[in-house]
Amino acid sequence: MTSKVLSEEVLERMETSVLCWLATVSKDGMPNVSPKEAFMHDGHGKILIAHIASPQSVGNLESNGFACLSFLDVFVQKGFKIHGKACVLRDGHEGFQIQYAKLRRYIGPKFPIHAVIEFEPETVSPIIAPSYRMFPEIGERDMVRESLETYRVESVLDTLQ
Repeated sequence: MTSKVLSEEVLERMETSVLCWLATVSKDGMPNVSPKEAFMHDGHGKILIAHIASPQSVGNLESNGFACLSFLDVFVQKGFKIHGKACVLRDGHEGFQIQYAKLRRYIGPKFPIHAVIEFEPETVSPIIAPSYRMFPEIGERDMVRESLETYRVESVLDTLQ
């Protein structure tokens, strides 16, 4: 199920992203950007993020719920930036058990979940590598090929064998 803000394209790109970045602001106005490894769409228009080791992000959200969430498929070099409002759900908070259960099923037992960050999207804008604009003939397959070379994927795979 998509929401008015989260289109199928946004959800598909979210699925191909390994990390997302959550940008928050402290009550003193200090920005903070933190990578998040465990995140998902809840099926009802919100994005759930596991609070695994994010005391600064959580503290910032508890004093200022405005946030920006970004994710990018590093090989295709396309993604989305989403502005919205987030709240921190802890055990005992209304809705915590339902959202916690969704996240737990999605990520399994690998990580502890200290709280659930429930992000409500308000606006979405695309993130597109400048190469697509500078070289209109470049396609996603070309970009993936270049990314594989840039990230030295083949040599990394060789070291794992």
